[in-house]
Amino acid sequence: MADRMLRRRSVADATTAFVQYLNETLEQLHALWDEAGMTDDPRGERVTTVYVHLRSLLDQMVEEETGMVGTLKKRAKENLKTVKELRRELGMEDYMVPMDAELLEMDEILRSERERLKALKKQRVEKLARLKEEDETLCTRLDTVPFIVKDAIPSEQHLEELAEHVDQMRHLLHNRSIDFGLAKTELGRLLARMGTPAPNEFCKEVLRSSEETFLLSSGNMDALETLILTVSDQYKSFVANFRSRFDELYAEIDHWWTKCLVPIEERAQFPSFSEDDISEAALDRLRAEIERLRQFFSERQSVLGKLEVWQELWKEKLDFEQHQNDPARYHNRAGNLAAELKRNKAVESSLLPKARRDLEAAVEEWTVAHPEEAILICGRDPVAYVDFTVSEHLAAKEYEKQQKQLAKKQQMEQEAKFGSTPGKKASPPKRALTPCGVSRSNLTNKMTLSRARSPIKPVQLQPGQTR
Repeated sequence: MADRMLRRRSVADATTAFVQYLNETLEQLHALWDEAGMTDDPRGERVTTVYVHLRSLLDQMVEEETGMVGTLKKRAKENLKTVKELRRELGMEDYMVPMDAELLEMDEILRSERERLKALKKQRVEKLARLKEEDETLCTRLDTVPFIVKDAIPSEQHLEELAEHVDQMRHLLHNRSIDFGLAKTELGRLLARMGTPAPNEFCKEVLRSSEETFLLSSGNMDALETLILTVSDQYKSFVANFRSRFDELYAEIDHWWTKCLVPIEERAQFPSFSEDDISEAALDRLRAEIERLRQFFSERQSVLGKLEVWQELWKEKLDFEQHQNDPARYHNRAGNLAAELKRNKAVESSLLPKARRDLEAAVEEWTVAHPEEAILICGRDPVAYVDFTVSEHLAAKEYEKQQKQLAKKQQMEQEAKFGSTPGKKASPPKRALTPCGVSRSNLTNKMTLSRARSPIKPVQLQPGQTR
């Protein structure tokens, strides 16, 4: 009530001012009428006319303001109905109108709420349409059921659930696309290496499809995984079969490399098995090399065979030396020790010298028959190489002996200075290597010819020689 009275004060003030102005105006009019000598009736008519106009104006104003109030009430009722309907559609609680709000304030509040709810409804509808379109596209690619939204205008919770579902489908499609691409690449690689066509229609479809055109359904992905496992097993069998054939040929070529004393550098031209070179051409190269080595050895067997005999005897001598310091060898072995000693004596005193003489004779005979095709081992004549091997072995034994004496001397000096203490056993020196860089214990398996005059390569003339 006090608020209303406060709001009417400006009207009361304006009315008081107008009444005062009206009275002053009437006094001025009476003065003018007195001066004119106007009687009472004309004066009354004039004032009545003014009052009629004022009354008409006020009546019109009351009528218009009455209409305004009616419009406000009607609009408030309509807006309230719209707000309640929108909130129901949006899944929101019923709208509570402020009890102390008057018509103008109520009109502004309801209008603002109506516009806010309309914007929210539009936003949800647009978001729903966008998410549903993406979800349908993803589910079509994945061959799965789209997310079901029953309400035309979903709640925030339903929109969040739909957005989460779309995100899951997006990630699932991404992962399946990657898996498909990798599987397709691997499938093509395995089939290409085996040189076989696609085993079935599904495999053909995989190979001619892309991530965008292939149906990435759960069933297809399971079938693809099964296909990869099947082809992988076939490839493993293919590789195992090829490797078996390859290793058989490689063992044979290694045998001929040893017999023909092929240098390490030349052997490197035929690397061991690799999955990157699975082809019949690779096997054909090995077969051709084996045949060439056979022919090479056959032509030079008179020399290489004698050298091979010497190598076997030399290996036997080295094996005996290696075991002669083993205390266990002196235990009773049913008379084997005496036989070993007898055999070693025969090897050193007669068999090795004879093998050297036979080799020397074979080399001389080859040189006479083939003066332009000298056989060299690590740049040396075979006989010179044998002598060099023996001298290197003796030098290595002498070096080992000196090292042991030096270690014993150092140990005695240490004991004299610090007292007897358990000392570390001196490590034996490393076995000396042959000039070709091969351990002497493996000499018979690793001896090689010099690269400059490899028996596998075309023979080069020595200075002063002519064909």
